[in-house]
Amino acid sequence: MRRLIWPILCLFQLGFFLSLHVVTHRGHAPGNGESIPAQVAPHDQVKLPELEEHGARPRDALVKGDEQFRQNDIRAALARYEQMLGASDKAAPAALYLRLALCHEALGAWEKALQAYRLACAQHAEPGLQAAALLGQGRVLWHMERGAEAASVLAPVFLDGSAEAGALWIDARYLLALALSREALPAPKAGPPSVVPLSRLSCRPLQLFEQMVELARPTPEPKKEVAANDQADPNEDWILIDQDAVKGEKVILQAKIAAVASEELLTRLASSGGWKPAWSARARTIVEGRQTGLRLNNVPLLDVLAALADSLGLVCHVKDDQCLFALGEELPAETLAPLRLTLAQRALRGAILTHPGHPLAPAAYMQLGALAAHDHKLPEATAWFERVLREAPRSPLAVDAHFNFGLLGMRQGQTEAARKAFFRVIDHAPGHPLTPWAYWHVGQVFLQEGDIKSALTSLRRGQALAAGSAAQPYLTLVLAAAHLLHDDAAQANQLLKKNRLKINQDPFRASAAFLDALAAFRSTHRQGSGRKEMAELVAALARMRQENLLGVSGQNLMGQAYRALGLWEEACRVYEQALHAAPGPLVPDLSYFHADSLMKLQQWPRAAQILTTLAEERTGKWAPAARFHLATIDFHQGRFADCTRRCLELWHGKQLADTAPLLHLLAKAYESQGDYDKAARCFAGQPPEELN
Repeated sequence: MRRLIWPILCLFQLGFFLSLHVVTHRGHAPGNGESIPAQVAPHDQVKLPELEEHGARPRDALVKGDEQFRQNDIRAALARYEQMLGASDKAAPAALYLRLALCHEALGAWEKALQAYRLACAQHAEPGLQAAALLGQGRVLWHMERGAEAASVLAPVFLDGSAEAGALWIDARYLLALALSREALPAPKAGPPSVVPLSRLSCRPLQLFEQMVELARPTPEPKKEVAANDQADPNEDWILIDQDAVKGEKVILQAKIAAVASEELLTRLASSGGWKPAWSARARTIVEGRQTGLRLNNVPLLDVLAALADSLGLVCHVKDDQCLFALGEELPAETLAPLRLTLAQRALRGAILTHPGHPLAPAAYMQLGALAAHDHKLPEATAWFERVLREAPRSPLAVDAHFNFGLLGMRQGQTEAARKAFFRVIDHAPGHPLTPWAYWHVGQVFLQEGDIKSALTSLRRGQALAAGSAAQPYLTLVLAAAHLLHDDAAQANQLLKKNRLKINQDPFRASAAFLDALAAFRSTHRQGSGRKEMAELVAALARMRQENLLGVSGQNLMGQAYRALGLWEEACRVYEQALHAAPGPLVPDLSYFHADSLMKLQQWPRAAQILTTLAEERTGKWAPAARFHLATIDFHQGRFADCTRRCLELWHGKQLADTAPLLHLLAKAYESQGDYDKAARCFAGQPPEELN
């Protein structure tokens, strides 16, 4: 038995090492009966012939890099691809450059991504990979806010709906429409955002990666024969155009034109649509020597004309029976801006209607909403943002859509809906760049409703969250204004001092100086001094007239400052301006102070007109004071009986908390009517007998 132990042990060790060898061998080269995981593309099907001469190591590195990309380890995949790129002094294949570009795009390194996509195009790859590289350039240029360049590289893919580019054509249509919309919208200005247009495209790195891998696979032989036959007949040159029965517009049912002179093709397309082609002299010079081909099915003729003209640096302006091709700078601004707007809206709607449910459809909704808002069509814009929220509620674009919904609600006077929309931004995305602005708008809504305490709460939270952001100085100013509206000059002064470095620069300097001067004036005025503070406030008010960043709240405070200084004419001017822009809840307050300032100027008819409106609001907080002022106006205009009647109504209704001014006015009315006994009692602070 002991003799058998050693041979058995040797056989066991031999079997163990043989099994390790088989497992290792299978890990590198699958056998005939072994399946390959679906998520890993076999390297022998990827067109990288330049790597073949280096043996198995580069191919294994490629597969490992692809695995890391699929596992969303983008940086590791990028490092592996870059290592492969430096392993040879020969030009790398287009598929490797596309991998590098996709990594850079996913990481937001736009310049590097653009360079890699351009290098992929320079390798003269097959049409599918070439189209993928052009689409990548279009996406990156869009993110770099270079819409015109994006449209110029996307147009060739859109205009070539051939079999090689067919899988990418729908993406090209959406991206081209988005590029045109970027050209149509004005550049965003500094400060609080108005309606937020699309700020980022969904990169979809894994989907784009799998698309690229599929395009890089060897094309089956039947497809090669079809492509060869297709290229073997360069004489095919025809366009079939018909009228769409539903929309009533010209549609290219089918077009197949080899590369021809661009001027000839544009002229031919315009004539086929029934328009007279016209060219500016500079437009002819621009297209001289350029060639373009066309292979399309079922695309509106106007969309094709716009895309083709845009790719050549021109605009296509169809009016009546004429189709003009010109440079954008040759058209008047009042013509060019609406034209770009219309072309962008057409392109976006066409993409949505023809290819609904596409991953880029929510982005198209966002741009259509932004375009409609820019065109002052607020209900239409609201409908597009609602569609984003309805069809893509979990998309990153939902936060932008909620924010825009709130902005449009404020512009349409729907403050409750606006506040709810801004709170959704705050609750769903507390770390989003728009969240501090949402707090800023919520605070503004509360201020417009006269709810200063709620405004202070929201503005404090937003100000704490906005540290280091563009919203911080705006939140600081509005929060300081809210403190002053709440008659808390000390808190306002402390806040302004704490943030002095942020607000003591343009464009905040004038508003900050006014708030600081007003806070200092109120603090010293209560102590019976303040000549210096009074002079500083007058100077700050003069600058504030030109640079008010506080809106209606700022105008309200300016009116209060002018009243405190006794500058009644200036106070009236400010209140008149504020009433043009003030929302409903603030109108009674501003109207009352406007009327009171008019009375100080003894402009009785104008004051009476405003006060009569306030007095008729039975539940309004200014109604009793307005009735007392109307009685005062009656007295000054010699209507003593009317003055007495109004005073008696106020006394019986117990509408005034302080009755001393009422009794004094009533005494003067009695005295003017010769009733001295009653006047004497009222002057003594005692009501007449009939009032007891």
